[in-house]
Amino acid sequence: MGVTGVRRGIHVLVVAARGGALVRLSVERALRTLGWVPASSPADADLLAVCGTPADQERDAIEQIWRQLPGPRARVEVTSTEALGELLSQAASALEDHELQATLAQEADASAPMGMDHEDMDHAGMDHGDMDHGDMDHGDMDHGDMDHGDMSMTGPGGIALAGSSDDDRDGLEMDVGHVILGAGLPGWPAGLVLRATLHGDVVTGVEVLASPAPPSLSDPAVRAALLVDAAAGVLDLAGWSAAADSARRARDDLMDAAGATRIAAADVARLTRRVRRSVLLRWSLEGPGHRAPSSPAPGSVVRRRLIALLEAAATTLADPQGPAHVPLGDDLALLPELAEGQELASLRLLVASMALDAGVAADA
Repeated sequence: MGVTGVRRGIHVLVVAARGGALVRLSVERALRTLGWVPASSPADADLLAVCGTPADQERDAIEQIWRQLPGPRARVEVTSTEALGELLSQAASALEDHELQATLAQEADASAPMGMDHEDMDHAGMDHGDMDHGDMDHGDMDHGDMDHGDMSMTGPGGIALAGSSDDDRDGLEMDVGHVILGAGLPGWPAGLVLRATLHGDVVTGVEVLASPAPPSLSDPAVRAALLVDAAAGVLDLAGWSAAADSARRARDDLMDAAGATRIAAADVARLTRRVRRSVLLRWSLEGPGHRAPSSPAPGSVVRRRLIALLEAAATTLADPQGPAHVPLGDDLALLPELAEGQELASLRLLVASMALDAGVAADA
């Protein structure tokens, strides 16, 4: 990558803006090579890496994220993979530049009383910490520390999360609010901005404010890499971080030299079997209850799409000239119906399963 003598262990928060899906994959692969650490929140980050060119709806959110990074901090904007190593090296040097860091600290102090109103891009309810469900060891099926209550897409005990009542689940009157979801959320598609209407703590409406710009892909290995990357995002949000790491290693192999494709294809096939057989993953997404096939629960949709993403990646590698997948537009149109009555965590799972960065969506 052209980065030498750079200290390891730098924590990097990667934010994908419009058109930045492929750039993000290259950046994340570079981080793994350098031994740098993906950050889970602004508070955990030394470096903010913005991939792509932010749209108007994304700029405010990215600026707010930047203000939340503690010092020392650095920022890099990556619009292409050219000279990526040099950009990262410069960012690492900026972290050691005491004069620059003193200037950034003064700017942060000066702006502290201002810009703290996140109404236009409120990520408070989507704090990365709230989405961290720990490592799920699906291999041994150990249920000891496997609390998936917050990620259950059917609600506790299969109880519906929203209905016609104006009362919240605690019996109190529910507040109605709005939250904008976009750049900066882990696993969020580049360029997608949503406005979610919340009735209490559940989603009652979803509006698409900005749609992603799917990349034009000719290389089947890259198409497969983006599909596997989407699967990794779903697995992360579902709490199975070990499987997500396996998916990202296969993704990075697919983005590497052509010789790694055969190895990655075997890894994808193996991961597909693990996901398909995981009883705990099924339970965590679908819950103990079941709906009629004519009205599948959103958790069932997510699990089916997750498996289909991995199978589509394997098919793409086996038959590069095969047919295209279902276009994303239909799935975005269905998102409000699927998300209604669900919590924000479930909405994020639904979005992640659509593989919008790949420009395709698994058949639901």
